[in-house]
Amino acid sequence: TASSFLEDSVKNLKNKFELLSPNFKDDQISQQKLNKFQSEFEKLANNEIEMALYFRDLNNGPWISYNPISLFDGASLLKVPVMISYLKVSESYPEILKTKINYQEDVYKDEKYDPVFDKTLKIGHDYSIEYLIETMIQKSDNTANRLLRLAENEFQFRPNIQETYKLLGLDNESNDIFIDEYAGIFRILYNAEYLDGETSNKALEIMTKTDYNNGLTKYLPSDIKIAHKYGIRFYEDDESYHLHDCGIIYTDNPYILCVMTLGYNLEQQEELVAKISKTSYEIFR
Repeated sequence: TASSFLEDSVKNLKNKFELLSPNFKDDQISQQKLNKFQSEFEKLANNEIEMALYFRDLNNGPWISYNPISLFDGASLLKVPVMISYLKVSESYPEILKTKINYQEDVYKDEKYDPVFDKTLKIGHDYSIEYLIETMIQKSDNTANRLLRLAENEFQFRPNIQETYKLLGLDNESNDIFIDEYAGIFRILYNAEYLDGETSNKALEIMTKTDYNNGLTKYLPSDIKIAHKYGIRFYEDDESYHLHDCGIIYTDNPYILCVMTLGYNLEQQEELVAKISKTSYEIFR
């Protein structure tokens, strides 16, 4: 029948792009489980840590937005739109990913930043755009991010980072973000709403190899795929930390979980995010 043919076609697409939406699946997380999760994560909340949380069942089920009007410094979360900008161009101009950029010593001449904290890239070496994207996301490397931003205008098919920010609902002029807006990026990727299927899957695959295990992934089984990006920023004036981790947890019923925190003890903030993620997995796996 026509319906079975359509279902088989969607299943074939799912097999090809395993990190995207299985549109044929209609299982949903129950409201009862969602209520239980909300009750449990509110018990974990710490009065010394400002927290926002976003959860969404990706099979068009229920969702939660906790403390959605708090603004947070996006920190390294904002590297994801840079990746998306370049991957969008690669759909029409695939050779851009193989193009190499030379890391020159004066790359930070206009920035108040000391690249000594980034150990992956070496001055004087050439790196492909694809390698810089992976390094920027997986290791949250600021130098890779800087090189990609500086190279934005050097290509025939220009990766318009500012336009990508706008299309994703973010403000390119500010690092401040709301949790709902940022978490929506993962839904856009999961449903291949901006990038095509192959490229959306590539973006999520890159994020499954994120080199950070103190947040969403800390207490989850190692065989569970998690496409995520974290961000940490320290403010010297009041010695506060913004610590966030957002992504898709690929259980049998995949869901978005994004937790943003502001506090004064990074380890406590990381532990809060990790325990919330553990609680979500125990309820929704």
